[in-house]
Amino acid sequence: MADVLQAVTFVLRQEDSELTGKVTENKTDKGGRTRFGVAEIFHPNLTFLGFYDTLPYKEALQLAYQTYIEEYVNPLQLDKISDQEVANALLSFAVNEGVIQSTRVVQKALGLNVDGIFGRHTLYAINATPKIDVLSELEQAQSKYYQSIVERNPSQEVFLAGWLNRVKQNCAQVA
Repeated sequence: MADVLQAVTFVLRQEDSELTGKVTENKTDKGGRTRFGVAEIFHPNLTFLGFYDTLPYKEALQLAYQTYIEEYVNPLQLDKISDQEVANALLSFAVNEGVIQSTRVVQKALGLNVDGIFGRHTLYAINATPKIDVLSELEQAQSKYYQSIVERNPSQEVFLAGWLNRVKQNCAQVA
């Protein structure tokens, strides 16, 4: 089974490669202030804890791990996914697009009923499908998803190359 701490660390390093804990704010990024990949607009409760302002590094990193586990790892049942790289790829996409959207994308990619609920059928399909096929399908589906965002909102094109690079990194095991 996948190691959830390894998956969280993988994604944390995608978000903040040196784990500096630096708060970023890009005016075109709809997430607002972000620290360790945790966007304020999606986690406003952390603002009141000082996560984006005053919380010391060690406590902020610990809170980021806790947030990833509670908000993303647990709903995606990553601890029950048999392949680490698949778990990493799912978590990476979920942190960018949310659990429901990432679940819909994987369900569609695997030919399942698309309901956005990560349940036993989704988990079974992921674990029953060869890793190379899951990652290949995810790469195609996630790439199409990001391209559709830009088609709907051209102001987001500034992020497209980064999103597509992230997808390639997540699914690189296909080669």
